[in-house]
Amino acid sequence: MRSARQVLVAIAASGFCAAAHGESLAGRVTDTMKAAVFEAATVRLPGIGVEAKTDRNGFFRISDVPPGVHAVVIEFPDGRSVGTRVLVRSDRPLTFSEFDYSRIVPPDEDDDY
Repeated sequence: MRSARQVLVAIAASGFCAAAHGESLAGRVTDTMKAAVFEAATVRLPGIGVEAKTDRNGFFRISDVPPGVHAVVIEFPDGRSVGTRVLVRSDRPLTFSEFDYSRIVPPDEDDDY
């Protein structure tokens, strides 16, 4: 896991239809310091046992995510990994999160959601 940098998890709502059993989490995995996107990174939500791969532009989408705070683990093709958390809200059918590798740090236990 990565240490000592800011967490950047920008969350925005969109008017897409909700999945039948939960909400959707979509996003993009980037590294703004290197002006790069990550293709074929695995975005996992280990608490609910789901994952998705990023496309060639760094985008991913996971459906049927229950509302609440979820741990997110991003595994890169070269073996590196980082973790953070994301809030999926029940009043928003789609949560979009931008995960910037150059700014992600593991959340502290006292982080308030």
